[in-house]
Amino acid sequence: MTTETYNKITNENGWLKDEIIIDLRKQIYLNSLFFSDYENSYGIDSHQVCNFFDGFIDYISELMDEDGMSDEDFFNNLDKYDTTDNLLEWYGCFDENPFTLEVEDDE
Repeated sequence: MTTETYNKITNENGWLKDEIIIDLRKQIYLNSLFFSDYENSYGIDSHQVCNFFDGFIDYISELMDEDGMSDEDFFNNLDKYDTTDNLLEWYGCFDENPFTLEVEDDE
């Protein structure tokens, strides 16, 4: 990605801005088996995006478990848990940035 794009989508610490994480979620097919479903307009590697959102699915599953929901009800209740607040809480759990963003030289 270009330096300009990098500067638009990241904060001063190199982490994706909250609004970018939220938009990234809107661009992908959650729980898809295909890397192509994790391609995005930001040029973030689809494998990294897939790994991040696979973890988000696990996080949602843990929240459902805490609320006493059975595994059979997972997809029936996914919309209730696939929220902006839960997504940002999941992103906030990381000690290290889950996305390695490669910036091209501006020549």
